[in-house]
Amino acid sequence: MAVCIALNECDGRLWLHADPKGSYNLLTWYQHRGTEIVDPITHQTLPGFATGRANDGRYLYFNQNTALRFYNAHAHLR
Repeated sequence: MAVCIALNECDGRLWLHADPKGSYNLLTWYQHRGTEIVDPITHQTLPGFATGRANDGRYLYFNQNTALRFYNAHAHLR
């Protein structure tokens, strides 16, 4: 559902945070679905947070192309 909203309202842009309890396996799971890790060296703090939320390397994102690929790959579930 979040990907659908992101495509309709945000040009496909969607950020998410992988729970640390999910370990490396959760990061890998998200990456296999097309997300990219937000580079913690390039983006040490995250935009849009007045407090300057630190990037712990577990933030991922879809852009318009990757969100659309994910959306189309799961059309059979709608």
